[in-house]
Amino acid sequence: MEASELQRLQAYLGALGSEHLTALRAFVMDSSPGFKRIRDEERDEMSEVSTATAVISICHAHGWEAWLDLLSQTDTIDLDQWTAEALQQRLLDPKAWRSRSFWFTPPDEDPEPNPYHVAFTTEAALALRLPTADGHDDRFHEAAVYLKEEVERESKGDGQHPPSEKGAISVQFPPSAHLTQLAIRVLRKIDQALGTAYLTEIEGQCLEWARRRLVTQMALRQAGSRTADPYEIAYSVLIIASFGLATLTPDEKRLVTAAMDDVFKVQRDDGLWPLSHPLFVHLSIGTAYSYEYEMLSQLLQEPELEEHLLGHLPSLTSAAHAVRRDYYNVGGSRTWSSGHIPQQPSPESWATASVYQFVYDLGRLAAEATRRALFAIVGAEYQKRGPSTAPSLLDAPLPGGDDGSLMTTIDRRVIEPLIAGSAAVKHGEELPSDVPVSVILYGPPGTAKTTMATVIAKRVGWPLIKIDPSHVVGQGLDRIQESANAIFGLVARSEAVVVLLDEFDELMRDREEAQSELVSRFLTTAMLPKLATINDARRVFFVVATNHLDYFDAAIKRRGRFDALIPMLAPSVETKLAHWGAAAGALSYLDGTTELSDSGRFMAANLTFGEFGQLIKEIEGELDEDSMGDSARVHDILTRQWKLSAAYQYLLDKANGSEGGLAKALDDIVKMARLPPARHDPATD
Repeated sequence: MEASELQRLQAYLGALGSEHLTALRAFVMDSSPGFKRIRDEERDEMSEVSTATAVISICHAHGWEAWLDLLSQTDTIDLDQWTAEALQQRLLDPKAWRSRSFWFTPPDEDPEPNPYHVAFTTEAALALRLPTADGHDDRFHEAAVYLKEEVERESKGDGQHPPSEKGAISVQFPPSAHLTQLAIRVLRKIDQALGTAYLTEIEGQCLEWARRRLVTQMALRQAGSRTADPYEIAYSVLIIASFGLATLTPDEKRLVTAAMDDVFKVQRDDGLWPLSHPLFVHLSIGTAYSYEYEMLSQLLQEPELEEHLLGHLPSLTSAAHAVRRDYYNVGGSRTWSSGHIPQQPSPESWATASVYQFVYDLGRLAAEATRRALFAIVGAEYQKRGPSTAPSLLDAPLPGGDDGSLMTTIDRRVIEPLIAGSAAVKHGEELPSDVPVSVILYGPPGTAKTTMATVIAKRVGWPLIKIDPSHVVGQGLDRIQESANAIFGLVARSEAVVVLLDEFDELMRDREEAQSELVSRFLTTAMLPKLATINDARRVFFVVATNHLDYFDAAIKRRGRFDALIPMLAPSVETKLAHWGAAAGALSYLDGTTELSDSGRFMAANLTFGEFGQLIKEIEGELDEDSMGDSARVHDILTRQWKLSAAYQYLLDKANGSEGGLAKALDDIVKMARLPPARHDPATD
């Protein structure tokens, strides 16, 4: 998709997703906590599966606290009954695992549990699971044992139970990939929560059944059979993918690709899919079918299928736009019914929850597509990242920083807050307001400003993209604003990326300089508004590396566009000396209090690591062991190397050519700093 189409899709999904919680509010029961299946229904007790679907959808996209915040705005709601603990208790109640709607049960008998209710209510209870022990582990174990036994059950069926096959789930009808995938994903979540291995014990059975099911369904599709079901193809692929595609043979991988293509080939012109095979029959409601938005949401949540789904983003967009038709406006929010019961004149909570969960999940895929489009527009290779070993970077002094250390300050005030906030970005949320999202790293040449951006990216686990002036002016000066809008528009809509602007000094010179008229137009019409937008979005970390902060227009440096201005100086003398051998002893005179020592310390301190290494080589080449203690000769060599250094030329320029003004020039540079706020450490309370 083109960048402009991605932008429209993200804006549409964002606007629609904002109605998620208020739409589900319309299905809340008046008498007790839980959700009704349909809005116009009068119920004394919650609909178990509808409540489970709504809870899963809310927790998945927003978190339960956001739901409680919404409910708190209504005086008639008893929030104590809606806490995670209270609702989890209701979902794990034995009654929630049973339904009289599945099989006829005499009035004086309790219905049996069924895999559909057990799986959905358990999944919802897991979504509400508290970070500490919640006292329901026994019920989770019971659910796992039951689902595992149902997957392992093999029978020809009888009057009460359907035929069943090992590795699959049956409810009323022969085995279904939809119901099997539901059971498998719940077993996986139980294992993750409890540290158990229920699914591992039946993995082979499930995979074998899913492969057979997929091959059969694909053959039926090829033969043009009416019994081919795209939902069964999709859920079979989901089962296989959930165990990892890397272990598949090349032919099996081609089959998965063909199956995914087939699912979208069946999509109708209106963006929807034909009706699936029946899943089961509700005695009081009617036949239940797979719902396309439930299926699509599950596909979008499977990381192994991301590459496949990016290729089908236009089709997914068509499905997203299809919900603009046939919705019910309830209190200003859009709600839906599945369409499976045409005579039902009311929206359904489970269908509404499924649509909004799909909208959220598609938004996550659109964010990934936007991130890739950003790398493509500047011709950079895109690779997903996780936290990794960062390149080695020597520490440097930072006046006013934590322990006077650059690395300690960056760690505590930038990297650690970004790591803590990255989970929010992964779920489409903003970084917290106290996390810095934009910095200017400035200082003399050779002080590892670009390397620092790499360190931050690797430590946080986000990919790094480098943007330089050629990307903005490469298509010609007459298209500079167009290029800037395209690039920085993608930056503003991207997530979880460290963006480095390097070598932009000339483009950011003070607009009062006459020779910068073209750049002034660039700044005022493109760059400045984009910087503010990027900062407001709070989903990427934006770094500008420059040698000349004083070149920058005041509007660029102000708060709201950059959270911090951090000076990057050369590593301290002690840090540099620690990396060299006996010849470093020649510089021991720097520890003195003489004028020679003072000037020598200033020069040595401001040499980059590479320049300092060259100094040591020069000392070793010119002086024998006996001459190493001749401080005057050592100082001459140091002075000569200093005047060849980048820092000397840099500071001399800042001092307007005055040798006596170098120290003040450096001090003025440091004083321009605006460090990120210090983080509160509870351990110090």
